[in-house]
Amino acid sequence: MFKKTLVALALTGLAGAASASTIITSKITYSEEGIANTKTFDLDTDTTTVSTVSSTAGSVIVAVGIDNGYAIGDQITFTFPNNVFDISTSATLAIDSVGTASTITVGTPQYSNGNSVSFTISAVGSGASAVALTGLATEFILGGIILEDDGLSDGDDVDVDYSVISSVNNGAYEEKSGTIAEVKEELSVKVTTALNGIINVSEDREEFTVADSTVEQDTLVITPAVAGYTLPATPSKVVYTVNGDFSFVDTDSDGDADLAVAITGGTSISGADFADDFQSYEFTDTTAAPAAVTVEFTAADETVIPTGSFTVDAEVAYAPDTGSATSKSFDGISAGEWKLDGTESEINFLPLDNNKFALLVSVANTGSVDGEITIDIITEGMTYSKAIDTVATAKSVTNIGPDIAAFAAEEGLTGFAHVNVVVNSPSADIETKAFYLSRSDKDRAVVK
Repeated sequence: MFKKTLVALALTGLAGAASASTIITSKITYSEEGIANTKTFDLDTDTTTVSTVSSTAGSVIVAVGIDNGYAIGDQITFTFPNNVFDISTSATLAIDSVGTASTITVGTPQYSNGNSVSFTISAVGSGASAVALTGLATEFILGGIILEDDGLSDGDDVDVDYSVISSVNNGAYEEKSGTIAEVKEELSVKVTTALNGIINVSEDREEFTVADSTVEQDTLVITPAVAGYTLPATPSKVVYTVNGDFSFVDTDSDGDADLAVAITGGTSISGADFADDFQSYEFTDTTAAPAAVTVEFTAADETVIPTGSFTVDAEVAYAPDTGSATSKSFDGISAGEWKLDGTESEINFLPLDNNKFALLVSVANTGSVDGEITIDIITEGMTYSKAIDTVATAKSVTNIGPDIAAFAAEEGLTGFAHVNVVVNSPSADIETKAFYLSRSDKDRAVVK
């Protein structure tokens, strides 16, 4: 049962036939996940704001000012525009005053449109026939309202429109609106420290660029949170999946991870393991109070660290306020990337048969420092990498076409390939162009 406070309306300092009312409210925030199975909402039981008139607590206070007080026949109306009353609603209106013994008496509640209730003033003052309560502090407290899940289950606020309709001209001389409750997502998962490793081209891409090359680590921090709203969700575990290329951890290509991953934080970590293809890493934290976890990936100067981006998926298992346990998924959370410390240029197509084609791949270096060059030939599902002897000479253009052809010949490659050229120089200084020439007809094609 979703139980929330009375709607308390405190009307103080009566000072004008036209309304001078203001609404003061401490909004209640309900858990979107926690109310997933809730069907009815009782507004009488949670108290948030204590009125200035008495110790009565309520979720809305309206301070109102009128000159001539309230008249017999005036109609006090409360409407909940985003909601529908449950059939069990039995509205009441309590009235407290500070000052003389003046009182207001109202009749039985009258309902309309499924979301509005009105009370007609049947007597005012202590023996007065027309007006009362001028200048006195008064509090109206609406109770007995039970809402269906319409609106709330869609994430709509619980708004209340308050008005007093004059018995003289049917005009509204007090009209104010306020929000007494809102619905928000209570569970969240964020990456608070993303992976940002820079792969050292000069060390054959087997290390990150760090001050101490014996500590080859990059750190990811994932932070879940439970906001603690009303009618909360109660987590039981979080399953994390870090997506990315972790193939470098299999240093001997036997299908098993040879490099350890360190996980700290959380509550009870279990099931940590790489996927069979090393394209993700998964672990579970069993806890009712999820806390930040730190995942530390380590290189070992043995295998090439692949470039690429990372994401995190998280599935939070939880129990809502009522009903069966369920889960909520957070997918594709950006978790950083690993980049080279040089400039990478991609050539999408090159023919590798040196007997049929001549290659011209120019690397222009406008900088003042020579750049070491590594080439990757990617073909038929395999990647072949080599740091070549030729360098991208400063302030000149270097042709590495013969180097690519020679490397392809060494590996026995004669088909077509995607080629990456990595230069250990700033990207602003490097530009790569690629051509190939048919030896038979001398036709030339520009491919980059």
